[in-house]
Amino acid sequence: MDVRRLRMVALASGIALTAAAAAPAGAPAAGLIAAYDRYETGKGFEIGLVNASTGSRLAVPAGVNTTDDELHPSLSVDGRYLVWVRMRLLPKLNGDIVVPSERTLFMLDRQTGVITTMATGNGAPAGPAFANRTNRTLTWGVRPHSTSCCILKFQAVSSDNTIGGSTGFPLGFLPAPAGQNLDATHAAMDSNPLTNLGVSWVSTDANTGGLLTGGSTLVGLREGGQVRADFGDAATPVSHPVFRRGDQYVALDKTSGADANIQTISFPAETALTAAPTPITTADPERMPAWSPGGLQLGFVRTTGGRRVLPVYDLTPGLQAILNPPIDLGADAPTPQTRAIQSSWGGLSIAESSALDVPAVTCTTTCLQSLQTSLTKVVLQPTVSTTTKTQTIGIFVVRVTGKRNLLGRTVPRIKQVGRVPLGATRKGRNSFRWDGKVDGRRLKRGTYLLTYRALRGARIVSTSGSVRFTVTDRGRIRGVKRIA
Repeated sequence: MDVRRLRMVALASGIALTAAAAAPAGAPAAGLIAAYDRYETGKGFEIGLVNASTGSRLAVPAGVNTTDDELHPSLSVDGRYLVWVRMRLLPKLNGDIVVPSERTLFMLDRQTGVITTMATGNGAPAGPAFANRTNRTLTWGVRPHSTSCCILKFQAVSSDNTIGGSTGFPLGFLPAPAGQNLDATHAAMDSNPLTNLGVSWVSTDANTGGLLTGGSTLVGLREGGQVRADFGDAATPVSHPVFRRGDQYVALDKTSGADANIQTISFPAETALTAAPTPITTADPERMPAWSPGGLQLGFVRTTGGRRVLPVYDLTPGLQAILNPPIDLGADAPTPQTRAIQSSWGGLSIAESSALDVPAVTCTTTCLQSLQTSLTKVVLQPTVSTTTKTQTIGIFVVRVTGKRNLLGRTVPRIKQVGRVPLGATRKGRNSFRWDGKVDGRRLKRGTYLLTYRALRGARIVSTSGSVRFTVTDRGRIRGVKRIA
C-alpha cells in the first residue's frame, strides 16, 4: 500500500478516573463533570464543560475555544487537566469538509489556567485520551512520514505537574479494510499496567471525516502478544471504544445508517457484541460512551429532536437506572457533513468533580450499626461532606429478587420499592428517624438495598454506595453490610 495515501491518526475515547486514588472500587462519586464538543453556528466546533450531577455549565477558560475547530476533549484522572485537538476544518462548496493534516494537541491545567502545547504537526496528533490510571498518562496517535503506519504516543504528567517526555509504541501491523485506505484510528487506553492497551481501528473518509463501510478492528496489546477481533462490518462500523477501569469490559458505539447504539463486550473473552439494555438503548441514536471514575456510571450522547443530550446510567447495585433527566448539550451539528465529523472525530469524557459544593454522601460504620435494630425504630445516620440551604437528602429502597449480568458485572436483580424523603442536611453526620415504611407500607420479609441520595430540588447530585440488609419475619433488620 502506498504510504502517501495513508493518513493514520488516533482518535482516543477518553475516560477519566477518580480524583481520590485510594478510594475503593464502587466508592460513591462526589459528583461528575463532563467534557464534550459541540457545534456553534458561525464558530464551528467548541469544547464545553458541564457538571453532570447538577446540570450546571462550567466555565471554559479563554484560550480553549478559538476561531478554529476544537474537538475530542479528555479529562485527566483527577479532573484537573483537559486536553483537546485544534484544527481548521475546510468546507468545500458542495458541503464536504476536508480534515486537515495539520493538527495541534493542547492541555489545560484547570487549576492554574495554563495552556500547554503538547504536540503539533502534519498528520498528527488526534484523539487524545488520558489512560485509566491513577497517574496522569496521556495517549494520542501520530503517523510519522518515515513509517508505514502509525505510532501511539504516551506522555506522563507527574504529581508535581511536570510534563514528561513522550514515548512511542509502533502499531505497524494493521492492514486497511479490503479495498480502502485506512484514514483514521480510534484508540482507547486500558487499565494498569501501561503496556495493556485496547485499540480499535476505524476507517474514515479523508474528506468528510465520516465512517467508511469497511470493517473495524478491536485490538488488545498485551506483554505476551496481541489479540485481535473484527466487530464492524460494511453496514455497521464501530467506534469510540472505552475500557472500564479494572477489567477488560468495553463499551463502544455501533452505527447502522443514521442510527447508532451502545454495544458492549468483555474483551477478548467474548466474540460477539451485546446491545446495552434499556434505558441506555432507545429508538434515538446513542454514541460516545464514557465510563466514569470507578466504572459504576456510563455516560453517553443521545440525539433526540435535533438536540444532543447527556444521560448517565448508574450501575450501582440498588440503583441501575439513569438517575437524572439528561443534560442538554446543545443542538446537533447542522449538516450531514458536520454530523459525520462529530460522530467520528468527536468525544465525551467524564471525571469526578472535587468541587466543595458537590456533596459526597457516605454510610460509615456508625451508620451501618444504627440500622441493625427493629424495623420500627431505625435511626439513619448518613455523613455528608458539605451542604447548602437548598440541599435535602432521602433514601431509595429496592428489593433483591435474584441476580443478573449487567454491563459485564453480576449485580442484584431488583424491584423498586420506593423513595423516602428525609429532610435538609448538614455537614457531617446527620440523624433521621425512619419508621421502616416506604410509600406508607412497612417492608415485608426479604432482602433489600438502600442508597442515600443528596438532592437539590428534583435533581440528584450524589448517591452513596448501597447498603444491603434483610428484614426477618419478626420485623427485625439483620445482615447489614455495605456492597460495591
